[in-house]
This record gives sequence, structure tokens and C-alpha cells, in this order.
Amino acid sequence: MREIYIAHRLPEFAPLQMPEAAKRTLFAQQYDIQRAAYRQSHEDALFLTVTRDAAPIGRLALATAGDAIAILDILLAAEERGKGVGGALIGTVKAVANEEASAVILHVDKNNRARALYERLGFRVTADGGIAWEMRSPPPTQ
Repeated sequence: MREIYIAHRLPEFAPLQMPEAAKRTLFAQQYDIQRAAYRQSHEDALFLTVTRDAAPIGRLALATAGDAIAILDILLAAEERGKGVGGALIGTVKAVANEEASAVILHVDKNNRARALYERLGFRVTADGGIAWEMRSPPPTQ
């Protein structure tokens, strides 16, 4: 999972005049810090590895957040994006939430094109967090 995270971050920092080995070290540290922060803020955090043919292609981190299931993080390898994997993962989370009559919440960076996917899947912006939107998919009405 660390390698998928690093590969995701490298293009963003391509313009920096910094050796790739140094960037990789920096992103590995960021990955570890992020994972520790998720564990600290959500003791029940569940970290799942998404696989295809037994090879890791992404990650999904979930936790409870009050009356909702929180998608803390979803990240797919670049070559897996746009193939319906993210939508399928979110659909599965929503199905579990529906069984529990829970909402699903997530945060998405304001410049992340995944927001359009989340909106197609029934999420609506519920708060402005500065650099990210909080989005919620409510539980089904009984």
C-alpha cells in the first residue's frame, strides 16, 4: 500500500528539483504518519487492501463517525482508475451502511475530480472544510 501511495504522490511533485529517492522517502514517511493519524483519531479504523488476482491495486480505510460509516481514505493505483473499482467499493460500503440504517460520509479535496463520482453515487456536500468538502450519503428512508 505504501508503494501505491508513493506512486500516487510522485507526479504531483515532479517539478521539484529533488532526487526521486528523497521524494520516495518523504512520501513513505507521509504514508506512515497518515496511517498513524487515522488510527489515533479512529480507534476502530479498518484498513483494507483492494486486490485483483491477489495483487494489491488500492486501499480503503473505514471507521465509524457518530451515526455514519466514514470512508477515511480510498486510493487506487493509477492504472485501475476509471474502471469502476472505486464505484464498486463505495457501493459496497453504502450497502453495508443501508443494512445498518447509517449514512456514509467522506471528505474530498476541492480539486479532486472524484467529487463527480461521489455525487453520481448519491453524496451531497454537507460542509466546507477549507481545502476539502465533507460529503454525505444519507441512510435510506424507512
